[in-house]
Amino acid sequence: MMTLTVAQIYDLACMAGFTINHSAMFMPGEDEMETEITIRDCPAIGLLDDDNVSRQHYSLIAYFTEYPDEGSFGLGPELVQAK
Repeated sequence: MMTLTVAQIYDLACMAGFTINHSAMFMPGEDEMETEITIRDCPAIGLLDDDNVSRQHYSLIAYFTEYPDEGSFGLGPELVQAK
């Protein structure tokens, strides 16, 4: 598990070569840059889809650290599960 601030994620995106509009109009505010996002392994049962019907599996998931119950989203492509 790893927790990063939005500012740290921004730095990673710049390092990775993403083109970012640095205009204040498009940047999060100072408080929002300190928002923490947790990245961790996907639970073995996966994540429920948007319709709460099926489960999706990913290598990693992310969620807002202060609001883990608000939902997680998968990072990267969905993994195919053997049946």
